[in-house]
Amino acid sequence: RSAFGCVYRAVLKQTGFILAVKEIQLHDIRGQTATDQQAMIEKEISLLKKCVHRNTVQYYGCCRRAANLIWILTDFCGGGSMADAAPSGLTFNEVAAVLGGALGGLTFLHAKSIIHRDLKSANILLSSDGEVKIADFGVSEQLTQTVKNRNTVVGTPLFMSPEVILGADYATSADIWSFGITAIELADGMPPHWNENPMRVLFKIPHLPAPTPSHSTSAYDPAYLDFIQLCLKKKSDERANAMTLLAHPFVKT
Repeated sequence: RSAFGCVYRAVLKQTGFILAVKEIQLHDIRGQTATDQQAMIEKEISLLKKCVHRNTVQYYGCCRRAANLIWILTDFCGGGSMADAAPSGLTFNEVAAVLGGALGGLTFLHAKSIIHRDLKSANILLSSDGEVKIADFGVSEQLTQTVKNRNTVVGTPLFMSPEVILGADYATSADIWSFGITAIELADGMPPHWNENPMRVLFKIPHLPAPTPSHSTSAYDPAYLDFIQLCLKKKSDERANAMTLLAHPFVKT
């Protein structure tokens, strides 16, 4: 399952090609009917189908299965998500490889002015052959409104940037903050504040200093520490961009 609904593994009978099918329930929100939302999602996915990069999950289309139910068809990533892998612990070489691959995809998306809005370890996937891919980009904003309408917490506040939490304007730099939190999770096994009340976390992130890894600095690769500091600047315009991070020594080793 994902925050938006069930995800299924499907096989095209004619070719044997394997797909992921994300099933999403639509609800009337802000004067938009389920039909209106589907039309918006279909329009966006028709554009996202043209976004082809080795480090992003490929969109293939969507279809309506019932009055308020749609399927979104994407690449199937048999290696699972980094949210599954992180608690088992990753070496710094593995962390660097994952972050480097994800940055390839993020640089590509940001160059196309696509803000992910929900970047976290659960949306960084591994293909069956070990390729790192960013998932759930592009349609996240529309789908997030659908989930919010159900009066549920969308995903987790742990990865949200200060400006997103405060409801301020945000840009691609919001993804960079989320990426820094993901980098901490991959090294520590859990993101900062993982064991705290979500509402308390929503207050802490905008008002307290940027989080740091859980162990003493001597336990970490110095290049890794520099990398996350470039991501986790409280002022969004001071954060490094994805292209700069892609050239960072930590992910290029």
